[in-house]
This record gives sequence, structure tokens and C-alpha cells, in this order.
Amino acid sequence: PPSDSPQYMPQIMTAINNAISSTSISGETHVDQISKLHFIAVATLFDYIRIVTSHDATHVGENLTTIVVALFPLFNDDEFNDRDNNLARRHAVQMLEWLADGDSNENLPLYFSEIPFLPFTKDLKKVRNLLREKGLQ
Repeated sequence: PPSDSPQYMPQIMTAINNAISSTSISGETHVDQISKLHFIAVATLFDYIRIVTSHDATHVGENLTTIVVALFPLFNDDEFNDRDNNLARRHAVQMLEWLADGDSNENLPLYFSEIPFLPFTKDLKKVRNLLREKGLQ
């Protein structure tokens, strides 16, 4: 049942970290597979976070630093500039905007104060603005 979802956070994050940290291998086929893997990982993480938040948003908040740091490789402009990886990156941005907006839970944005920094990229401008509106830097 979905109410049991929070207990699987360590396993889910291990799988997501492994998938997102997979780097491109030479060859167009491998790059395409890695890009798809990144997108599936982000989509899975976003779905999982929505499920957990619906039952225990505090658990997501307490793990927010781990969640955000797992996404950092997607914001490496040297590696992630092809179209498919942009899909994974855009989905990661949507997830961070959803978390920062606070619509799912008004306390979730407060946990962003525990994250030392967000990657410096234009993609995250809306996330920064949302957090600033809530009094977070």
C-alpha cells in the first residue's frame, strides 16, 4: 500500500543515484540508452515523491537534500545537453518547482534551507524565485 512507501526511500534513492550517475558511453546507441535511463529515473523519482508526500510529506522533507543532490548530475551542462537528457533535466526542474511551490505541502519548501546550494543554471530560476518568495535564500 502507498502508506508503506516511505520505508523504501533508501532503496529508491540508491537506484536513482545509480541511474542518474551513469555517464554517457561512446556510441550513439549507448548515449540514447543512457538518456532514456536518466529520464525514467527522474520520472520514477517524481512519482515516488508524490506518493510519499501524499502520506508523509515530512519524510520527503527530511530527505530533500539527498533527493536534490541526486539530481545534480543532470545540471552538468557539459554532459547533459542533448535533447533526451534535456527531457530528464526538464522533468527534474518540474519536480523541484513542485516541491518549492508548496502546493503539495506548505512545509516542504522550508526544507530547502538545509540544502547548501542549488546548481547555478537558468533552469532553476523559478525554483529560486519561489523559495525567495517564501523567505528562503
